Amino acid sequence: MSDEEGTKTVEVGKTALGYDYNHAISEAKQLWNELKVRHASRRWKYPPKDAAFEHLLSAWKVHPGKALVHLFDLPDFIHVKLDAEGIVLLKKEWSRLVAEHRFRGASQRNEPIYKTAIGVHLTISIDELRKLALESDVNFEEHVIGIRPGAYGKPFSTRLPLRIDGRPFGELFGFYGDLMHNKVGHVTKDAEVQEEFVRVVNLALGKVSTSTRIIGEYTSTYSTTTIKHLFDIGGLNTSIRQLQADNPSPLFLFTSPDEVVRAYLRSLFESEGGASYNKKRNAPSSVDLHQAVVCRPPESLSIPRHPGKISYRQLGSPENLLDAPPRVLTAASLLLLRFNISNRLCPASLYMNDLNEKVMRWRLMITGTDIETYRRQIGFISTRKQKQLLPNAKSSPSSFLFRGAFSSGQEIEARMT
Repeated sequence: MSDEEGTKTVEVGKTALGYDYNHAISEAKQLWNELKVRHASRRWKYPPKDAAFEHLLSAWKVHPGKALVHLFDLPDFIHVKLDAEGIVLLKKEWSRLVAEHRFRGASQRNEPIYKTAIGVHLTISIDELRKLALESDVNFEEHVIGIRPGAYGKPFSTRLPLRIDGRPFGELFGFYGDLMHNKVGHVTKDAEVQEEFVRVVNLALGKVSTSTRIIGEYTSTYSTTTIKHLFDIGGLNTSIRQLQADNPSPLFLFTSPDEVVRAYLRSLFESEGGASYNKKRNAPSSVDLHQAVVCRPPESLSIPRHPGKISYRQLGSPENLLDAPPRVLTAASLLLLRFNISNRLCPASLYMNDLNEKVMRWRLMITGTDIETYRRQIGFISTRKQKQLLPNAKSSPSSFLFRGAFSSGQEIEARMT
């Protein structure tokens, strides 16, 4: 299976991915058709373009992501801890290597195996286990009881294969926008959100040591960079910033139970969205989810540098810019329909960032009676944002703050470097 440009795609079998790829794509297509019908019935501006859905599908075709993580899905530098039976098996493999290459030869080729077998090392790298698997029919996966990102990273206890499509991981994927790109630290101003992040990390990965750092109004929480590698396996490209990667929501969410999707949307809107409040009506006017993406407007257009911006309408509403809205907004728009929450995507503004990238900001909007449906079905993690969904709530200037080309985590990371 390959995309239009001939890019090689990964295996999409149900066994390989841990979920039914074809069923997930079918669900997404049905929701897309429903989105178009709802949009037309309400006569909203900027009707969904099929090119936008194809833009979303193109990412899933190349990297659909897995819901079930196996030992050799993890990067070679990841270390694992083996149970007692696994150590016995490792000792047998060491004896085989000594018989084939003598002790000195085996030590030169596979010293980490020897040191782990005799207890000098507590963990062994995926790379070493992969080498053994290539030489003999031996399977260590069922003996893994812990993972750590490298020889000295923060460990956590888990068994393999590891499912990452349950509720804790669904919520963790939604937090991605508030994670620092390089260090995968979580950044927030809200104590409730910080506590929830720590709670969900421990639910997903088991008890993980965390550390915090206060930077101005923000609290940064560091857990384990293994999260980043699990996000990669789940279908995200974490090697570059979200602004450039334009990651979608994980495809497996389209076959997941409602409680998993609800947890994902709740943390996603908490991280990247908020309520817009109408002071005259003394009620919320919309629930918004914002995302920016690098774009290619016509060369003849003059785009101001951030914090300056120009609205999409001021540019003359060029149609080609509507073909590729941020994938995560398109996917979130479809997932909201599972809870009967109508919504629409609107192009907002364009600007030039500090890296001379032309950036277009999009807005996913929930309005009218759908705000109440969102409040009951999804809601926010923080009490502050949840209260803003109620009539007669006091508006707050910090109810939503769009931070340009950065999510909050990436903004703090930029300030620190």
